[in-house]
Formats: sequence, C-alpha cells, structure tokens
Amino acid sequence: MALVQTLATQLMLEQGWVFFHFDGDRPWSERSSSENEEKFEQIIEAKVYALLVGSLSAQAAKTAAPFTQQEVEAQARQRMNRLKRIVPFYSIEAWLFQNTRVAIRLCERHYGGRDADQFQRWEQERHTLDEVRKPKEQVCLGAKHNSALASEAFPARDVHAAGCSFASVVDKLCQDEELRKALQQTYDFPVTSV
Repeated sequence: MALVQTLATQLMLEQGWVFFHFDGDRPWSERSSSENEEKFEQIIEAKVYALLVGSLSAQAAKTAAPFTQQEVEAQARQRMNRLKRIVPFYSIEAWLFQNTRVAIRLCERHYGGRDADQFQRWEQERHTLDEVRKPKEQVCLGAKHNSALASEAFPARDVHAAGCSFASVVDKLCQDEELRKALQQTYDFPVTSV
C-alpha cells in the first residue's frame, strides 16, 4: 500500500509525473502473453486511481463550488495519464546490453572478453536482444554493470531504430503532448522523437 500511496501523492502534485519500470518477463514477440502489464493495471493503477478520486473529492468538498463526481473522475483520469509505464522485454538488460560498446569494454576489462562476440552480434542485429529470455543470465555482465551501461553514451537512436520494446516506450512518451510541453518548459528546448 505504501507504493500506491507514494504514486498517488506524486500524481497529486501540480506537475507530478511518475515513470514506473517493470519488466515484461517475456520476449518481445510474446509480449501479449505478459501478465505484468495486466497485473500493474488491475492492482496498482486501480488502487492509485481510487486514491486520486478520494483525494480530489476531498479537495473539491472544501471549495466554494464543489465539483461533480464526473468532474472529479475526469481530473483523476487526467492525473493517471501522468503515470507512465516503462516496460522492457524481456528485462531492462535487453535495453542496457544495447550499449554494446560499453558492454564490450566491460566484458574485456572484467571477464577477459568472454562474451564480446555476443555483444558484437547484438550490435549488428539489435532487435534480437528483445527476444532473449533472461538476458542477464546469457552473458558475463549479468546485472553487475547496469549503472555503467545506462549512463555511458547510450545509443538511443540505434536502439529506437530496432523497433522493439524501447521504441514502443519512447514512441508512446513522444505522443503525449502534455509530457512534451512539460519537458520543453523544464529544459527550455524542443523535445522531438529519438
């Protein structure tokens, strides 16, 4: 319940946004069989929405001209739109291992280059990484170097061009006009697609 409360509290802020990561736990081609998105929607989102409706109803009751239930629910839905799912398939490593140059360097430095050839193959056929089951178990890096893979020169354009789960998330975020405007105001530069 603490997670649900935290999410609702963040969404109640004037410019509150939430980017929530969970893994698809399926290869990209089997994404429709992933239970995780359905569970997130039924368990987390439903409870967050109920808290938002309750909070907004309480706020409305304190105003001189209270909102109708329909208006409260519309506000809650608008705030729920600021809860963004970040869902890589199979897992976050399917995205992080896309940083193949850094992965190869780490592989060579820490593991004698044991899986450098695999990272090179993934660089040539980026879309295949979204089809790997449990990618962190397939190569020497595991999950030990995720921070370095995420922070050093991530090849976002190339990964987006592969057209799999990363592209799906980025495209959905780019389609959200409210998010684009919020980012433009925050960083004072035009936000375009990857």
